[in-house]
Amino acid sequence: MTKSGGSLIARLTATLLLLLFAAGSSNASTVSKDAERQFLNLKTRGETFLKKPTVPGFNEKTSILSKIPTNKDATFSHIKVSKFTAVCCSMLLASTAGVMNGACLSGLVSGAKQATTAVTGSLTNSATGIPSGNTAQFVVGTKCILSYMGGSAIAGFLVPRPVAFELQNPLNVAFALTCAAGLLIASSMQAGAGISSYLWLSLAASGIQNSLTSVLTANLCRTAHFSGTTSDIGTLFGQVLRGNFDSLPKLKVLCLLFASFWAGGYASIPLGKALSHNTFLIAACIYMAMATSILFSSSIGSKTNRKLA
Repeated sequence: MTKSGGSLIARLTATLLLLLFAAGSSNASTVSKDAERQFLNLKTRGETFLKKPTVPGFNEKTSILSKIPTNKDATFSHIKVSKFTAVCCSMLLASTAGVMNGACLSGLVSGAKQATTAVTGSLTNSATGIPSGNTAQFVVGTKCILSYMGGSAIAGFLVPRPVAFELQNPLNVAFALTCAAGLLIASSMQAGAGISSYLWLSLAASGIQNSLTSVLTANLCRTAHFSGTTSDIGTLFGQVLRGNFDSLPKLKVLCLLFASFWAGGYASIPLGKALSHNTFLIAACIYMAMATSILFSSSIGSKTNRKLA
């Protein structure tokens, strides 16, 4: 082979190698871009998957009842409640519960002596009714428990995501109080007619009241069931005796609620003798007055927000 022929072959070989290298680089670049695209696609799908619940039943859907009107055209705006106002309203409701419970427990409403603001006794009666062979006692106790629980369920349904010392949806809170007032009006009518089911309606109203005041004050103010409150007062008082004054403000609030309930019980005797089954209407009027004031305050706040906007 001549020298010029060998040089030509060398040049052709070099050119071929360069072309193969260029083609390989192009393919590698294409593969690299495709891989990068696939990676980004998988990453996006993964992030979307993680954001969504894997179980359809747990998909969070905003209920119409739980929507908070935040736009400037909203009819009702949320209300922030001071602790002082919350405690004062709770004291009024506690005294109201004391009146209802005292009137029913003394038999002045319709002859039947049954507590309507607590179900501790009913729980025991329901449990002991079965082994003792007293079916009627079991049935009555169970009805009391379910009625009180049903009222609390109504409050929980209307206020599903409560915030302490704030009415995020005042319309729902006002509607819950209106439901309680309606139950007491119906209870008064049934008691006047001698129908024993008035007890279940009054228990449901007490459940609504106690549930609302509990969840809207972070369990600071329970206004219908005072077994826990009595225990808390004793616990906090014992802590104060040992020099722990951190919970002294809470102790003062609980003592005020305790005194309010006691005062309502004291007033239930003369009121029950004078009004009989119409004693329930006192609580119904207080519920309606509170519902009206909530709607009025919220409406005023909404108008102010629209003017500022």
